[in-house]
Amino acid sequence: MKRATQADEDAEPRESYGVAKRKREAALPRRTPKVFVPSKGRCWKVRGTIRLLAQERIPAVCVVEPQEEGEYRDWLADSCIELHVLKKNDGGVSYARNTILHKLAPKDDWYWILDDDVSAFAESTEAGVTEITARSALESVLNLPEVSDDPSVAVFSLEYRTFSVGFKRYLPGHFAFDGYCNVCVAYHPARLPEGIQFNFRQHEDYDFALTVIKAGKKTARARWISFEAPQMGKARGGMFDFYTAGNRACLAETTVFVHKWQHVCQKMVKTVDRRVDVRVKWAQLAKLMPLQIKHDEELEKKLKARNENGTQ
Repeated sequence: MKRATQADEDAEPRESYGVAKRKREAALPRRTPKVFVPSKGRCWKVRGTIRLLAQERIPAVCVVEPQEEGEYRDWLADSCIELHVLKKNDGGVSYARNTILHKLAPKDDWYWILDDDVSAFAESTEAGVTEITARSALESVLNLPEVSDDPSVAVFSLEYRTFSVGFKRYLPGHFAFDGYCNVCVAYHPARLPEGIQFNFRQHEDYDFALTVIKAGKKTARARWISFEAPQMGKARGGMFDFYTAGNRACLAETTVFVHKWQHVCQKMVKTVDRRVDVRVKWAQLAKLMPLQIKHDEELEKKLKARNENGTQ
C-alpha cells in the first residue's frame, strides 16, 4: 500500500470545525442537560431566562426564596418549569447554588445553573453572528468533544456577547481553558473536586472556578457561543439590592476574596460607578497558581500547628 505523503494529506479537503460539529450533533441523540435557575424578584418578566426556557418548553427547576413562593408559583403554573423553594430568605446567591449543588443536581451527569436575566443566545460562525435557540446553546456541552470527552473538564460555560463578538469575533472551536465561567455555567459533579462549594455573596463564580483549577481540574468556555444579559447590578431583582446598598458590602466581600486568592488577583475600581471590584489574572494563572498553592499549604501547616499547641 502506498504511504500517504504530506502533499497528499494537504490536497485532501478538510472539514471546518463547524461542519464537523454539526455532523457530530446529528449523530448524537438530542438531549438537554438538567437546568436550574436561581431567581429573585424577577417573576412576570417579559424577558429573561425563565421566559426563554418556557417558550421552548425546556424543563427546568426555578429555585426561589420562601417569601416569593406564591408569586412564582402563580407565574409558573401550567408551564414546564418546576419550582423549588429554599428553606430560608436572603441567604444569598451561594446559598441557592449550594442547595442545587448538594441536593438537587444529578450526581453523574452535566447540568446547568443559569442566571435568571439571560435574554438571548447567539453563535458566531464564518458566515456571521446568528441568534440560536436556548436548547441549541444548552446542548452544546454534550456536543463538544473537547468538553464532554475530556474527564479533566469539570466546568463549562458560554461567553458574554460583548466578549464573543464585541472586540474580536471568535469562530467555532475557540475555547478558553482555565478561565472564568459566569452566568451560563454547566457542571459535571463526578469531575468536580471533592468537598467544593460556592462561597461569597459576589465573585462566587470566580471563587468556584479558581478552586476547580487549583485542584488540577479544568474549566472551559466556548468563546463563539454567547449569551445576552444586562450588566451586573443594573437590572432590578437578583443582586440589585446588594449592589445598590452602598460600597461597604461590596468592599467587605472583595477584601475577603482578595485575601483568599492574594497571589492570583487584586482589587480594582470600576471606572463607571467607582465600585471596588476584583481583577483575576486569568492569563497568568499557570505561573501564579503554584504560588497560591504553596501559600495555602504553608498556611494550613501553621493553623494545624497552632491547633495542636492549643490542645496540649
